[in-house]
Amino acid sequence: MIEFKQGHVPNLNWKKAVKKPLILSVAVVIYDSGNGVWVNTPEGKCVANNGDYIIKDYEGNQFICSKENFQIGHDVYNEYADDPDIFNIDFVDISSKKDATYNFFTCIRKEIEVEYAIIDDDFIIKQEKDSQHGDKGDIIIRIPGTNHFYRIYPRIFEKTYYIKLEEKYGVFLSRMSPFHLGHGSVIKEMVNDCGYEKSLVLIGSCSSKLNNRVTFTYSQRRQMLKNIFPNISVVGLPDYKHYDSDPEFIQWHENLWDIIKLKFPLANKNNIVFYGGDSSDVFFFKDYNVKIISRKNVNKKEHLLSGAKARTVIREIIDNKTQPNVLNNICHSENVEYIIETFKENIKKWSDLIKTHS
Repeated sequence: MIEFKQGHVPNLNWKKAVKKPLILSVAVVIYDSGNGVWVNTPEGKCVANNGDYIIKDYEGNQFICSKENFQIGHDVYNEYADDPDIFNIDFVDISSKKDATYNFFTCIRKEIEVEYAIIDDDFIIKQEKDSQHGDKGDIIIRIPGTNHFYRIYPRIFEKTYYIKLEEKYGVFLSRMSPFHLGHGSVIKEMVNDCGYEKSLVLIGSCSSKLNNRVTFTYSQRRQMLKNIFPNISVVGLPDYKHYDSDPEFIQWHENLWDIIKLKFPLANKNNIVFYGGDSSDVFFFKDYNVKIISRKNVNKKEHLLSGAKARTVIREIIDNKTQPNVLNNICHSENVEYIIETFKENIKKWSDLIKTHS
């Protein structure tokens, strides 16, 4: 059995949750005979002492809350007269009703962030007056900034809190023909936000033949990316037709989500962020009701870069109309030589292919 001591925050795997806002009925114990007031709660018979708050939710469940925690998590909504019948406390025995007086009102439970930890063994929380016992699988709740924590049953936790998802998964999609500084700027931002393990780069037109827009093969574009981001995860996406009703377009969307779910099983529309190079990139995600970050929101200067501009400069370099170092203003310097030489080879292959089929 694990032993915790109230006032000493244990070193647990704390995660974030948010308490759901709700209007509640409240009774404040302002006087008792000294033995405490025993009331029924979902966790069994519990004692409320002078100054404690007895809170009842809309389902009739009662909870005992200290003054400190009440003031942190609640606001007074409406004051009642001192009439116990309004609150209708579920006492354990009749003496608790006779030997104490109360103030009654309603409150609004704030939407506050807490920390929680699921305990993987039986445990006890030792307190000054009594102790709280918990079973394996029960949950400990702590309000950040305080040293107070308490046990709660999983079924009560599910009703009272929603888990704050700390995971954020980033997905970036672009043809990258070639990979340039604008792409790098967005991917760097995505990695800063999500980390390498939760970032994914999708290279479009991976199965496309060489043409005016796709002047590099998928493996070549992947190599350019890996030269700058060696630890990034990369997956290729085939082309599609630009019609929402086209079965191929629908299939493309399904493939996209299949790839994302395969990489990130916990990803959903609430915790995924699509990072786009330009408006055409994020077009695919506009109806998904997910968060979208485009290049112009990341780097206002580099979002003006484009693959078309890079290809124009590369052609000018090959035709000796401009110097190779000009490409350093568009692409990463580590890739410039590789891009120029690969482009030359691809133009020859493309020209030979055109002659063969002419």
